[in-house]
Amino acid sequence: MTDKSFSLSTFNKIYIGAVFASMMALFVGVSDKTPNQMAELSFRLFALFVIPYLFAFAIWFLSGKKQSGGSWVFNIVMTLVLLGQLMHFVSQALHTDAIESQEAYKKDLVKVEPSKEPEAVFEEKSVASLQAKENSSPKASTEANKPMYKTLGEFENRSQTAVKTWNTSFDAIQAPRILDFARLSNDDEYDYQRNLLKAYLAESENYSLFFDNAVPNLEQSLSSVEGDPAAKAALNEAIAQHRSKKPVFETLINAHVEYGNSMIEVLDLLQQNKADWIYEDEELIIENDDLLDRYDSLLELVEDNEQAIEILAEQLAEAV
Repeated sequence: MTDKSFSLSTFNKIYIGAVFASMMALFVGVSDKTPNQMAELSFRLFALFVIPYLFAFAIWFLSGKKQSGGSWVFNIVMTLVLLGQLMHFVSQALHTDAIESQEAYKKDLVKVEPSKEPEAVFEEKSVASLQAKENSSPKASTEANKPMYKTLGEFENRSQTAVKTWNTSFDAIQAPRILDFARLSNDDEYDYQRNLLKAYLAESENYSLFFDNAVPNLEQSLSSVEGDPAAKAALNEAIAQHRSKKPVFETLINAHVEYGNSMIEVLDLLQQNKADWIYEDEELIIENDDLLDRYDSLLELVEDNEQAIEILAEQLAEAV
């Protein structure tokens, strides 16, 4: 019997719940639950659902819109993506106990072009697994359909790389050294911290552009398989998912940009008025009332944006 519309099976939905619950439990157990980590979790949950859904939708379409056509594909792809993300979480947990590692990340961010992440290997295995399943299935797609699956895997690889590059820049400005008044005793330190913040702002802009262009880029990639009905259906599904997440994502990125700019303004203010403040006994003492008012206003702006980032990250996670 052929269904008129695609929907996940009851088992798929149960599996989604179990997988998401496992990811949330792991997040609570190994993370510090910072706004950045919550944002990363939301992006990963989004990818964990969307990528298997797109593959399942394409298989369902190619199999004559039979409901069972995409069910097994969804579970297989979700399992592969889950394994990759679990490996990432474990890797993070093993590298969060050394401040020196944070400093190394920051230097790499400023001086070195980020290298490509190893998701490409994972995606190749994922696509190969799907293609092997297709070839052994009575409803196997033709050779002409296979480029679409490769394209989807490559697109997911680029998405994960963009997320990690941006997260690296945010991790750098969360280090204890940033706005540590005890360190702000020379111009080199001001420049160092300001450069990290500028790099963070640049990566936020790059990630925003990547998100804005995600659908056009996917459309362009799928143009190589133009005429494939499954490719068109997968693109339409991606457009719908992108549209539903865009408002919260854009507000979140804007909060990150305001957060970075306000921190730079704090550095500029303190550097330009070095003679009017001192830091002793772990306390910032500002002797000029006008300077104190300007500093308090900027600090309030930093804190407001920090809270906004946390709230918006939670909203994005809930929207997944």
